[in-house]
Amino acid sequence: MKWPCLLAFGAALVSAAVPAETRLIGGDMHFHGTVVALTCSLPPGGDRIVVDFGQIATKDLYLSGRSSAKKFKIQLADCNPDVFRSVAVTFSGTEDTALPDHLAIGSGSGASGIAIGISEDDGTPVHLNQSTTAQQVQKGDMALEFQAWVEAEPDAVANKSLKYGEFSASGTWTLSYQ
Repeated sequence: MKWPCLLAFGAALVSAAVPAETRLIGGDMHFHGTVVALTCSLPPGGDRIVVDFGQIATKDLYLSGRSSAKKFKIQLADCNPDVFRSVAVTFSGTEDTALPDHLAIGSGSGASGIAIGISEDDGTPVHLNQSTTAQQVQKGDMALEFQAWVEAEPDAVANKSLKYGEFSASGTWTLSYQ
């Protein structure tokens, strides 16, 4: 959830030549905001998740089509199920053209012919720009667990055209409470 918060101040001008009486010109002040009850908060640094796949051999991608999965978590703190009872995540980013619902690797990557797949911890595929399965909010700290892997594009496997090198991909995630 994004909650706008605006703080605006009007201008105040004071005349440079001040005779016996002081001349002041004032302005308006407006305060605006929203007070919300957050179901959970993010611990410091919890808004950034890094998944390091290390080195993946092209021969393994040709054989199995994908790397082994790496687990990652979204850590939540100070959760209160009295505010909302469930939470879901929406992952978004640039979708790979050859592998739907996979994140495309960045244009500055040396590797090519691959994309990043994501699933819920139980193996349920994550569809980009769609909510994951809602999970019950637990009182206190909790974690939303997922898996990611590198997958070879079918044409790159068929044509033996995987290109090795460093790669990166990025996306965003958004929590939605119900």
